[in-house]
Amino acid sequence: RSGLSLWVMPGASPAGGNYMMIDVVPAYNGALQQTINGLNSGSNYTLTFYEATGQQSGFQAPSGMTQQFSVSLGSQTINAPLLNTPNNGSDGWAQVSMTFTANSSSELLSFVANGTPAGEPPMIMLDGVSLTQSLGQGSAPEPGTYAMVGMGLLTLGWGMRKRRAQVAPAKLPVTL
Repeated sequence: RSGLSLWVMPGASPAGGNYMMIDVVPAYNGALQQTINGLNSGSNYTLTFYEATGQQSGFQAPSGMTQQFSVSLGSQTINAPLLNTPNNGSDGWAQVSMTFTANSSSELLSFVANGTPAGEPPMIMLDGVSLTQSLGQGSAPEPGTYAMVGMGLLTLGWGMRKRRAQVAPAKLPVTL
């Protein structure tokens, strides 16, 4: 839509730069999606992002407008916290964090904006999306990591043995 503005802007995103603003009215929005490759099946991933809300200027809406993102990675969906936007106002930036488990090496990451009441002009903003592998409890190194550590230990042991052989004390002649 041209000339779109909010009654009150939420301020600059903590991530800096531009951000995505999505109308939560289903007739005007769709899923924001990206395929993520290079995942390790069975590993946990932490998704973090910033979100803010606002009401489109020129429209009056009843109190109690709510917005939230439904976020999916593959077949898993998690709803972000429900945000409340005051009439003619905005809700400032907040960071959201959620954990997903990869089911394959390639998964579709999807953000869908939802809001109430239906047909009202609430908007939700998105910025600073980051997906990183979690290294918490239950995480184990990849088999290649074990091989690299093993090679490093063997090389270290070989180097120490070689050095010890070079520094061996000389035998002194014994006279009686």
